[in-house]
Amino acid sequence: DKASEIPIVTLAQTGILKIQPNPINFAAVKGGDTKIIDVMVSNLGAKAVEVGVTALKADSSPDYAIDAIYTTTNGACAGADSGAPVESSYTLEPTGGSFCVALSYSPFGGGTDLGRLIVYPPYDPEVPNAAPHAEAIIQGSEVGPEIGFYPESTLNFGAVAIGDEKVMKLMIRNDGSTPLILDGIKKANEQSAAWAAIE
Repeated sequence: DKASEIPIVTLAQTGILKIQPNPINFAAVKGGDTKIIDVMVSNLGAKAVEVGVTALKADSSPDYAIDAIYTTTNGACAGADSGAPVESSYTLEPTGGSFCVALSYSPFGGGTDLGRLIVYPPYDPEVPNAAPHAEAIIQGSEVGPEIGFYPESTLNFGAVAIGDEKVMKLMIRNDGSTPLILDGIKKANEQSAAWAAIE
């Protein structure tokens, strides 16, 4: 009989980072409020992993922020005040080494916000574009009123003869998810006297 050689590769021979939860879902948050989710980054492999910067991807919504990066307490993320700060260069020990990221969401401007949390390896000038160790999708949306103007940009009256009058309509609409309360509508003080009062 002819023997066959079959290579065996196990994941335990490497360091494997996992971000939990993933995706990081803030769901609906009221405008003006801030919600914090504590995210755990864990090494599930059998080899230590050197971690560099943990950051938000550049195109993430500015409504997201990393408030703190800290050590776990009894294997859990119990808030930034419960653990010691983690330096930008950090070693995750094999089989369960972990740290926490306090991620906050303060929605503004309405709509849905997307982002991505990325864990990078330490910077190596010989490999400046090294692939991230791990990344997770971030998602959330604002609950609240959102005022919309239609047309959105400019009311163009065009040419109007002296002594004539032209009327144009502007629609104001609530595109948000809760009632929009308006105290009143008026012209700005710096507007020309040629514009009649808003009716």
